[in-house]
Amino acid sequence: DLSKLEKFDDLPINDKLKEILKLSGFTQLTAIQRLGIPALLSGKNVVLRSETGSGKTLTYLVPLLEKLSYHSLNVEKIHRDTGTMAIIFSPTRELAVQIDIELRKLLKLFYYVVPTTLMGGESASREKARLRKGCTVIIATPGRLLYHLKNTQALKLDNLQSLIFDEADRMLDMGFEQEMSACLDLIKKKSPATFTSDEYHSNMRVHFISATMTEQVEGFGSKLMTEYDRIGFNTENAQLQATSMPKQVVQYYMEVPT
Repeated sequence: DLSKLEKFDDLPINDKLKEILKLSGFTQLTAIQRLGIPALLSGKNVVLRSETGSGKTLTYLVPLLEKLSYHSLNVEKIHRDTGTMAIIFSPTRELAVQIDIELRKLLKLFYYVVPTTLMGGESASREKARLRKGCTVIIATPGRLLYHLKNTQALKLDNLQSLIFDEADRMLDMGFEQEMSACLDLIKKKSPATFTSDEYHSNMRVHFISATMTEQVEGFGSKLMTEYDRIGFNTENAQLQATSMPKQVVQYYMEVPT
């Protein structure tokens, strides 16, 4: 019963993850985490409605780490040679950095999960060197990921399991649809088993995080997934209304004389 979930401790996740969340100061679940984390843990494709400050980053990072740790313990040990298992798309450098910081906080006990960011304005050759060593989770802006998909042989995607699109609506508003489509075409070529076999339905997970559900978002989502759960789009749920300001956001103002 999701209504009874209050704390991260109430979630069906491994003890290491619970310990790290506690150490990082995360105890109480926000409204979107209460709804979103169980949906993502259940292994469904999900389109999640969430605005800034509502705790959306942990909503997808916690299930992702649970999935990776389960894989490493029960399926096959994860190491650098495993290649990339998850890609998180971000519309801006700033958000990519923020996701990277949040993820690294959670990796204290998961030494085998190696994250990296790929984004415009950084040194592409340094990024290539990191990819050659092997990275488990890539956080990327679409343009720079497209560059590496075209030019970096060392980008290994045959074990890819998760695609997460953070602020999907913003990404499409900013005109990234073509670049994202080009990225997806190349990802499908580089991990054919994931996308063409029946295992796709059990192996590959796609998550869209979006403040709005536009036709553009729905259309782009349908290229990747035939079925998905919508979480947080119920208008009766006042806590998640777009018009209400998330409690975690602190606002400041300054009076400026004319």
